[in-house]
Amino acid sequence: PDLVKFATTNTAGTTGDGVKLAMAVGADAVELEHVQVHPTGFIDPKSPAAGTKTLCAEMTRGAGALLLNRSGRRFVNELGTRDHVSGEMIKQDPEDPDFVILMNDAQAREADKHVPLYLGKGLMTKFESLDHLAVWMAERGEVTRATLEATLLNYTEAASRGGADEFGKTFFHNSNFSGPGPWYAGRVTPVVHYSMGGLAVDAQGHVLRKESSEAVPGLYAAGEVIGGVHGKNRLGGNALTECAVFGRAVGEAVSFSPQAAASSPMGSSAQAGAESQLSR
Repeated sequence: PDLVKFATTNTAGTTGDGVKLAMAVGADAVELEHVQVHPTGFIDPKSPAAGTKTLCAEMTRGAGALLLNRSGRRFVNELGTRDHVSGEMIKQDPEDPDFVILMNDAQAREADKHVPLYLGKGLMTKFESLDHLAVWMAERGEVTRATLEATLLNYTEAASRGGADEFGKTFFHNSNFSGPGPWYAGRVTPVVHYSMGGLAVDAQGHVLRKESSEAVPGLYAAGEVIGGVHGKNRLGGNALTECAVFGRAVGEAVSFSPQAAASSPMGSSAQAGAESQLSR
């Protein structure tokens, strides 16, 4: 319930129907209470209150992008885990989290597939000077050119010294922000992104019953519909574990024999129950 105020990266059609269908025939679900908030969903200036937002890929921060608050200052290790970065953003601005992701030219060139896409969608803007960037940021906060320049110089110097900076960051990629520009910036906010929970399965992808922990005959699951893989927080890229590892396991285990089809839980009565569940 505490996450309903956040927008999401998921489409309107992502409503958990696979989980609902399986639970309607007696399947168990695990860890549904663990929902991941991703720190960087773009705020589209054309529709800032939109409930669905485009994800700002983590590779932008991997390329060295900075996160700045309304005052033009850093506040977190940009390479921290999703839950940590999101939590720090919410601490900074609990009512209306609105932050800037900022890239220098070297970072934008490294993210040469993402940045052009974001520019084309109007989610990022290219600024030729720090003055123009500061004016744009000042529309939503108390940002001055001097504060912004100090933030960028402090970061560049911390990177050149090596070791950990004041937020615990130790990896500084494309870290020179002392140049004249250009700069690439967009507005980002935490967004509901992923459910770590899902259907209970065994190592072969059999869906397990809630009452007995036995396999539901003929029912298998793989991918994001299953739970129990990631714990309370999923690391970026690890959804491939669910898709590839469990997908292959299910592919090896599943049977297409008439006997398996006959034992499928989706007989007429079970199907009616599932349809009733989805109509609620």
